[in-house]
Amino acid sequence: AAAALVGALAAALAPHASELAPAQLAEVAWACAQCGGAAGGAAAAPALLDAVAAATEAQLGKFDHPMLTSSLWAFAAAGHAAPALFAAAAAVAERIATKSSDADGLARLAWAYAAADVRSDGALRVVGAVRARLAAPPADGGAHALPFGGAALRQLHQFGLWCECELKLGEAQLPLPPQLRRDCRDETAASQRSGRGNRHRRTVGGVGRALGRLQLAATEELLLA
Repeated sequence: AAAALVGALAAALAPHASELAPAQLAEVAWACAQCGGAAGGAAAAPALLDAVAAATEAQLGKFDHPMLTSSLWAFAAAGHAAPALFAAAAAVAERIATKSSDADGLARLAWAYAAADVRSDGALRVVGAVRARLAAPPADGGAHALPFGGAALRQLHQFGLWCECELKLGEAQLPLPPQLRRDCRDETAASQRSGRGNRHRRTVGGVGRALGRLQLAATEELLLA
């Protein structure tokens, strides 16, 4: 029922996406990403997401930095390919990364390019901008250029792995400084073991307990690099 409702709303809204303001476009993209898992939002609304991507690209100059970051994150989180949008947004994303003072926003932006697996010259420039920003002196006596929380560290860990394993960047080109790389890895490992903020980990735990009730042994492997 929920998936049908999402599909009906998406079908009604898609033809009018070009009439929406930037804030409304960002909210629609975010909503699709949020309801995708529970109601099949991403699968039920490809036409809406295509329309929102085209409208966002057409109005890029009107998006402020938080709205654009939220939009790119939403498309990546929904698993909806929007290569033209990510390519068009690369120059703005590069500027956002270069000047960002928002730790969570920078992590979301980096994660979005990694999760969307954007492989272009523009994406490489975004990676370079993130690398330069993270190499800046720590703010307020902290350990890193920005005060990253747990969720941001986990997102940066995925971004770093993407740069290393998928883009095949060399050591000198990797965006995360060594200490930040270690902190991201440690936070991801701790999150995986505790299930904190990780539905996949809770599912694995449930499967393990079910196997235990069947008196079957189970082993777990954690891939961090």
